[in-house]
Amino acid sequence: MLCFSRKWQNPVQWSHYADRHRGLCLGFDVPDIYLEPISYLSERVIFEPKMLTHSGDIAESYVVKLLTTKFKHWSYENEMRSFIELNNPDKKSGLYFTPFSEDIVLKKVIVGARSSIKRHVLNEALGSIASEVSVFKARLAYHSFNVVRLKNESLWT
Repeated sequence: MLCFSRKWQNPVQWSHYADRHRGLCLGFDVPDIYLEPISYLSERVIFEPKMLTHSGDIAESYVVKLLTTKFKHWSYENEMRSFIELNNPDKKSGLYFTPFSEDIVLKKVIVGARSSIKRHVLNEALGSIASEVSVFKARLAYHSFNVVRLKNESLWT
């Protein structure tokens, strides 16, 4: 399961998922046909094991419903999920990854407001796709509870 958000400007997400604004946000183009929206509910979906004994679409739809339901408190995430097969863990970390492809296209890298990563290091890491990816630093907004793009690029070296 890959989890995406439709927006990157929420400071709570940066706190939860980007090491308190020290990490990165990756922006992807993913066709909608590969994405399942999250349902944010005030009550849990009742787990019914017998639903898993059905064949085909009924069981699959039920599993998708279970995997795409979250408590309404999390609705600020505006989350979408994609379900893909991950077969081989990375030999060093043991983590599973899927490569970028025609269906998962890296379009943005947003550097957290408190990140110490340097522009040249990030461009070097992007390698051959650096010219195809929009890269910028974020900052906390002055008059709202948002994360916004740092307009003065000279402040990020």
